[in-house]
Amino acid sequence: MWIDAIHYKIRQDGKVISEACMLVLGIAMSGKQDILSMSIVRTESTSAWSGVLDDLKSRGVKDILFLCSDNLKGLDKAIVANFPSSVHQICIVHQIRNSLKFVSCKDRKAIIKDIKAIYQCSNVEMAKETLAIFKQNWNEKYPASVKSWEANWDKLTAFLAYTKKIRKLIYTTNIIESFNASLSKYTKNKKLFPTDQAAMKSIYLAIMQISRK
Repeated sequence: MWIDAIHYKIRQDGKVISEACMLVLGIAMSGKQDILSMSIVRTESTSAWSGVLDDLKSRGVKDILFLCSDNLKGLDKAIVANFPSSVHQICIVHQIRNSLKFVSCKDRKAIIKDIKAIYQCSNVEMAKETLAIFKQNWNEKYPASVKSWEANWDKLTAFLAYTKKIRKLIYTTNIIESFNASLSKYTKNKKLFPTDQAAMKSIYLAIMQISRK
């Protein structure tokens, strides 16, 4: 399962605000791919994501084998509360972007090389050793970048427990971001939605068009 949010401008109480459409894309064990959930909220939070996951559970989802997402606010607590046995992977691409926020342009090439060495390891033990090298090289200059890897380590390396054949599929949110890019093509002419319901209808119709492909 992959989770992501796409933002739209929607009129609320006479004001125009940005709201998040929270999407869940799933692949069943049979290989069938589908959008399992879509909901619009004002802010991403633990309660909002809990509502999404609780709804999935009430509609028959008994377990999530593997869930990949950005490091979304409140999502981790929601997963633990609703599907405690699922494996949660934080998207490596998003982690790299977040790490580079603290890095000067002149050091980016070198630090990206060290980061790639971490997630390209064949197992967690080797990745830990490579993380130690990364920390030794950059902790003094960019402690925030190193800390972000250490703080989220288990969720950044969950994919290493699986075979190399499927790692590239499960360690990023590329699959749902690609879907969102397709979704934007259908909704790009809608600069502003008058209501949440209007936004939901437009997004739903777009999803139906994309699903045919």
